[in-house]
Amino acid sequence: MEKSQLELILINISGQDHPGVTSALSEILAKYDAGILDIGQADIHLSLSLGILFRTTSDRSGDIMKDL
Repeated sequence: MEKSQLELILINISGQDHPGVTSALSEILAKYDAGILDIGQADIHLSLSLGILFRTTSDRSGDIMKDL
């Protein structure tokens, strides 16, 4: 069995803004016990640009990305 490696992942989301987008994404990360390291968000004329940097392990990263 291979040992899990630590991974840092940056996701970028852009598009029309809706209430609850950040909350929904952070709930998925919490489900897998991922650690959020930084969040950057801009909302300009109902257009969202969101970046989340998080830490997880290699055995969980694929499932996280599927859920996101």
